[in-house]
Amino acid sequence: MIEKNKDDSEDTSDTNMIEEMAEAKTKKKIDTKLFNNILGMKKDELSNAAAEYLKMREKANETELEENSAALMKKIEILSTKESKIDQKLEEMKEQEKDLNLSKNKIDDELDQKQSKIDENIRMIKTTTPEKDQEMLTKMRKLISMNEKIKKNEADFRLACKDELKDLDERNKLAKENLKKLAVFDDQNEETIALKKQLGEARLKLAKRTRLVMELERKIDSIPSRAELSQYQRRFVELYNQISAKQNETQNYFDMYNNLGDQRDFIEKEIKLMNSIQDGFDKSSESQHTKYQYVGQLEEILKGVKDARRRAKDKLTEQEQVKEGVMKQKQELMFYQQQYFSLVKKIQDEVKKNELINSKLEELN
Repeated sequence: MIEKNKDDSEDTSDTNMIEEMAEAKTKKKIDTKLFNNILGMKKDELSNAAAEYLKMREKANETELEENSAALMKKIEILSTKESKIDQKLEEMKEQEKDLNLSKNKIDDELDQKQSKIDENIRMIKTTTPEKDQEMLTKMRKLISMNEKIKKNEADFRLACKDELKDLDERNKLAKENLKKLAVFDDQNEETIALKKQLGEARLKLAKRTRLVMELERKIDSIPSRAELSQYQRRFVELYNQISAKQNETQNYFDMYNNLGDQRDFIEKEIKLMNSIQDGFDKSSESQHTKYQYVGQLEEILKGVKDARRRAKDKLTEQEQVKEGVMKQKQELMFYQQQYFSLVKKIQDEVKKNELINSKLEELN
């Protein structure tokens, strides 16, 4: 029983020593107590512990290498984000410093001017003011002291801003140095090289896909839809109606102008004819021969009037016949138009039915 207890105690001491060695490996420093315990062991126990320690050390190195690569990548990302934030803060602080310098210069100029004015006013006041107005002088002195305190606070704030800017510059430099050190390890890593290659290939594929998408969008946009076609059709019909109405209006103006011109010509001819008849009637009363000539002229004039009237009637009948033919053509065209509109409506109804059927088939599929 005593030997068994000794063996158990030796096994437990071995395990305890191995655990202490593993803890020492993780801490990367060997404690003095552990070192004294190792020296107090036997030679065979020491050799076994050393062998197990070497094995555990190799495993730990392998795990550390794997963890260090992932940790380096995380540190690179963290440091890059910190660098960008620090750069933004530096730019903001520089802009704030510029604004503060400008405002400070302006304030200094204004304060110097005001201080000079105040000093002059104080001198004038001291020479001119009586003893009763000494309270106002004390208030002015208090205001001057407050102004000096404000200047001092401004100078302190400026110094604090400069110190903070220097601190940020130093932190930025350290971050850049760390990034450079980590970039060396990153470039030598095979996984990062493979990932960069994959990223370049993925970018090329994405660029090709985007080009195809843009070309297809252009082609789709170049083809008008049914709604656009119907809108174009309505617009063209409206334009046609406007043009036809304008044409009819101008045609009516031309017809009215021509009719009024013809009426004017006929009235002028009638006036000339009446004047000539009047002149001939006065001359025909002189002799019998002139009366016969006058009657013959009247008969010729009457014959010419009748011929003109007959020609006007013939022209009127021709125009009425033309009008009847045009009205018949108009009625035929109106009939064809009604048929066209009915056919277009039927086609639109069929297209809507087809779209509904296609949507239902897609839902079923």
